[in-house]
Amino acid sequence: LGSSKQDTPTTGTPIEAVPATPPTTQVPQTPQPTQPTSVSSLVIYAASATPMQDYVMVERNNQRIYVDPRQTLLRSDLADVLAVQDDQGRPYLSLSFNAAGTQKLQRITSNNIGRSLAVTFRDNLISTISINNAVNNGTLNVPMASSDDAIALEGRILDGD
Repeated sequence: LGSSKQDTPTTGTPIEAVPATPPTTQVPQTPQPTQPTSVSSLVIYAASATPMQDYVMVERNNQRIYVDPRQTLLRSDLADVLAVQDDQGRPYLSLSFNAAGTQKLQRITSNNIGRSLAVTFRDNLISTISINNAVNNGTLNVPMASSDDAIALEGRILDGD
C-alpha cells in the first residue's frame, strides 16, 4: 500500500528558508511578530551558475543561480556599510565585516574559488561577485547599478531595514 510520507532523509536548510518566490498557500497569512535574530534582510550566499549538490536554485531579476543555504553571511556579520565609487566612477557598497563575519567571509571565499557570492537584500538579488581568491581583509565590495541605488541600500542596511 502507498504512503504519502517521504522516506528520504532531510538535511540542510528547507527550501522555504531560501530566498525564492513565496510559497502559494490556501490559508490567508496573518502577520507574525518580527524576530530580527532569526531573519536577516541582507544575506550573502556562496553561489554557482550551474547546479551543485545541496545548492538550491533561485531565480531573481531574470537570472537563475544556485545558492548554498549552509554558507551565508548575514547583516549581523557586518561592522559597517559605505556607499562609494571607484576611481572610474563606478558605484559599489563597501561591506566591512566584524571579527566573526571576517572569519566566515574568509572561509566561504577560500572554499568557493571559481564560484561566486550572491548578495541579496529582502530576497532580491542585488549583485553576484566572482570569487577569484580568498577574501582575508574583512571587506567585500558589492557592485551597484547606480550611486543612488548604493546610497539607498547603504541606508536601509544601516537602519536595519
